[in-house]
Amino acid sequence: MSLLADPLVKGMYKEIADSLSFPLYKHRDWERLEHYADPHPKRLPRIFAQWQLSFGREANEQYTNYAIANLKPLEYAKPNKVGRTVIDMTCPASLLCAWLIGDFKKQTGNVVYRFKHEGTTLSIMFGSDASFETVSDAFQYLHECESDLNFLYFSDDMCVSYRNGRGVHFKNIDISGCDRSHTDDLFLQFRDLFPIELRHEAQAAIDQCKLPLLVYPPEYKKHNTKKNKAFPYVLLNPLTYNLYSGSTITTSMNNVACMLIAFSSMMLHAHITGDFRTSAENAGYLVTIVDCQNFEDLQFLKQSPVFVGGKVVSIPNLALYLRSVGVVNGSLKGEPHDVYRRLVAANLACMYSRVSSPVIEEAKRHFGQALEKDIQLLYEEHKHQGFGKVTIVPHECFTARYPIAYLPSLTWFTPEFGMSYHSAEVDTVFAKDYEYTPAFYSEEEVAATPV
Repeated sequence: MSLLADPLVKGMYKEIADSLSFPLYKHRDWERLEHYADPHPKRLPRIFAQWQLSFGREANEQYTNYAIANLKPLEYAKPNKVGRTVIDMTCPASLLCAWLIGDFKKQTGNVVYRFKHEGTTLSIMFGSDASFETVSDAFQYLHECESDLNFLYFSDDMCVSYRNGRGVHFKNIDISGCDRSHTDDLFLQFRDLFPIELRHEAQAAIDQCKLPLLVYPPEYKKHNTKKNKAFPYVLLNPLTYNLYSGSTITTSMNNVACMLIAFSSMMLHAHITGDFRTSAENAGYLVTIVDCQNFEDLQFLKQSPVFVGGKVVSIPNLALYLRSVGVVNGSLKGEPHDVYRRLVAANLACMYSRVSSPVIEEAKRHFGQALEKDIQLLYEEHKHQGFGKVTIVPHECFTARYPIAYLPSLTWFTPEFGMSYHSAEVDTVFAKDYEYTPAFYSEEEVAATPV
């Protein structure tokens, strides 16, 4: 029998459902017409999508006729990683129930739900965004460990703190193949979290996950122009619901799966045994678990906790910065060396806008004041920090998480144009944050790499 059919599990989901209210929501078409031009990072695409829905062929129940599968680029540092697809639902489809699902995430975000079963207490919390305040408060919640089991999650990214006779322990948990592991029953459970009068709205968003899937060859994007519309493809018609990565319900559906794993852990008293793998399998999921040697080993949304004056604050993982240096979605015009320095200055200003260290502040001075237009270009990449008062943490805090012999030097944060920097410490940081392995290239390969 599926765990979702267990009366205890149904009762806990019902407690969450009873806490939600959508008194102002009218209908998906009404909400779209009223809000499609609201301020939003994708406001212009939304306006164009509205035009398509008004005058194009996409005006059906799912706001689109199909989804497109794109192969996610393979990563050199993870040579054995299985290739994955990213599903393009098309822009019009992103407007379907977007405000209803957004309200659902807003109401459930940063709220601690508490349950109890056979003497075991459980707390669960959805960390709704990656802002400095939200993640810092989330780590504080884990550190306090008020219940026997304390789960923090965002989509397939989970952390847990638990207490038993041996003390307080921490783990990072990641659901393997989360999007493709959900059963039809979980989709229906997600729908039932909404009031009865709105379940047909949620069902419309769920039905997008049965849309025909177009699978093109890798060359499709390169050659798909208005002059070359005819391109070979494979058409797949799903028989069951499949959580498409571009769907409006992706994060919420994965959250519901995390809830199920947490419920299973409570029912199996995982805090006593420390066996969260069995709890996840009991819920129908395979997971990757990392045992934390200390509190600073926790990782949530590519941030980790540090203590400053007895208070818990979050700081971006070092590899997040090292990996992003020199990378931007967009274009900066000018002389390459100057453009690069502007880009690194903006990168530092965005990523370490709320928490920093003396060495990072020195790096900011080295590259100079970041230009506002460059910050705006990068802000979507690093919106997790936001802007506000900067908290300075001792640079030694980095060694609490990373088993490195030397503190990260200024060289790490001030890479010059064309520079190649490698050390055992850098390898350790990438292995810790991304599970990357070092990739070495010949001089010929480096020379052939476009700048």
